[in-house]
Amino acid sequence: MADRIRLQIRPEELKRRLVHGLPGVFPYVFYFCPQSDPLETWSLWVVTATCAAGAIICLALRPAFRRDGERSWATSVLSFTGIVPVLLWLFPGKSEIACAVVSIIAFGDSSATFAGLLFGERPLPWNPAKSWIGSAAFVAGALPFSVFAFWLQTRPAISPAAAFTCVAPAVVLSAIAESLPVKINDNIRVGIVAAVAIIVLHSVTIGS
Repeated sequence: MADRIRLQIRPEELKRRLVHGLPGVFPYVFYFCPQSDPLETWSLWVVTATCAAGAIICLALRPAFRRDGERSWATSVLSFTGIVPVLLWLFPGKSEIACAVVSIIAFGDSSATFAGLLFGERPLPWNPAKSWIGSAAFVAGALPFSVFAFWLQTRPAISPAAAFTCVAPAVVLSAIAESLPVKINDNIRVGIVAAVAIIVLHSVTIGS
């Protein structure tokens, strides 16, 4: 397996995936930070500044992570680092939405890429550049982390089953969005689909 990883995954891609998964720790760091419900303006600015700093660092380190011929590195970085503050500003009393969405992007996309590169022999009929195993890995990688992050951050507390009901359909829809043969950046597609799905399911399942 180690030899296969070295042959199939370039060092630049490995570093890229590790960086891509790093924002997935946000819900757990955020959980232990002092916060009110809804979030106060100062805490929203702290999160925004932190995400902006992360974006600047990633943009500065572009040569270490950019794929050959890639022109969308800035779009990938800005869309990913922007999704959390945008959702927190829009829904300061529902920070679980941002936590679940960032988990879906971080762990779903990274898992799909790794699995697709290593075992993606069977392409999807609607997109030969993607594979069945990659889409399955997206769901498997994103589901547990996003459900847990959503459950952990929801106030007042809800059951794990309610968290699963809110998040699981969004994960599946995000995996489908990630697999589509369109030119819109993956982070934008997945982020929008995940956010809209969770917002709707949150309203239906938990309410305001």
